[in-house]
Amino acid sequence: MEGRTVTALKAASARRGLWVGIAFGFVLLHHAVQLAALIFAFGHLPNYWAGYNWPKNVWIIFSSTPSLSDSLSIAADEWLLETGYMNRDFGLGIAEWAFSVMPSKALAVLVLGAMAATVSVLLLDRRFTAAPGQRCTSAGLAAAGVLLGAFTSASMHWVGACAEPSWVVGLTMLGLGVPTALWLEPAGPWLAAAGFVLLAIAVVVATAPRKTSAPRGVNGLALGDPYAS
Repeated sequence: MEGRTVTALKAASARRGLWVGIAFGFVLLHHAVQLAALIFAFGHLPNYWAGYNWPKNVWIIFSSTPSLSDSLSIAADEWLLETGYMNRDFGLGIAEWAFSVMPSKALAVLVLGAMAATVSVLLLDRRFTAAPGQRCTSAGLAAAGVLLGAFTSASMHWVGACAEPSWVVGLTMLGLGVPTALWLEPAGPWLAAAGFVLLAIAVVVATAPRKTSAPRGVNGLALGDPYAS
């Protein structure tokens, strides 16, 4: 395992610019896709923006909540930015849909992006030495992991789904009934964890040494390490 870690670190270091671009670009893409999906689904451009003092709010939570576990769970739901469509036909208005930037979820997406970037640079480095099946397996696992992790890290709001920032809003936008989507909501952390596990397996597969045909001596015995990459 240590050798595979070194292999991954060397690949990331050799293509540092690409690795950083994929990791941080994935965070920006993740947020942009959510906002674009909401605009397309509901047919309205955002008409309000709001910013929140996230550091101060987190400080208040930790300084006033006795339980550390409670502090962490509450702080994870704090917002940094919010935008959406406010319908002014009802009193002071109601946000029909909204999109929020939550640092806790952005950090999770950054980790996803970093793992996806690691798989990408590994596959580029080993495109001539790794077996085709190994590359396809690693790429497939990474794609599935990114899809699961990114979808369950969504922070979209819709008044028809209790207006909570949740990944299940995406399910309702795809046509799933609201009661069913809300019933599935508790599975989100488990699906997200499965996404990270798939990405970790993708990294392991991408760093696996390829079995090669070793040269043979006069007595027909293999010479050298037949599993050397």
